[in-house]
Amino acid sequence: EFQIQAMAAVTNTLGQPEFTDRIEKRPDFVSPAEWLILSSIAQQHDNPHAELTRMINFLRFSKLMEIWESGDDMGTLQRSALAEQLLLNIPNRVENGDLGLSQAQQLQATLINDLTTDSDLRRQRLSEENARIGVTFEIN
Repeated sequence: EFQIQAMAAVTNTLGQPEFTDRIEKRPDFVSPAEWLILSSIAQQHDNPHAELTRMINFLRFSKLMEIWESGDDMGTLQRSALAEQLLLNIPNRVENGDLGLSQAQQLQATLINDLTTDSDLRRQRLSEENARIGVTFEIN
């Protein structure tokens, strides 16, 4: 039950930035069991507060991704909002080592392909998103 509530709550975070400060209180999208596990794991690191923040942000990203992947029946606006949020967070996931560059590029392409059918817009957006993770290329 708590897991279902936490999963439902993650969509309420659309449009919000990732956590950057110390997380003192369990976010609604984190179930009590997840909080206990992540807090315990974080304590094993040199900087437990930074590690907890990283893991909470990654959990949020993962849950949003899971909803997007299973959301063929959701409305176009919600699906687009999820894709935009995921694209926004990919550079942080790469920077924190949660995603490799090739995995990030593949995910960017998948999300952008879902957002638009216009091939010129896709190429332009892909170039912009790739630059955000430090990958540049020429579009001819």
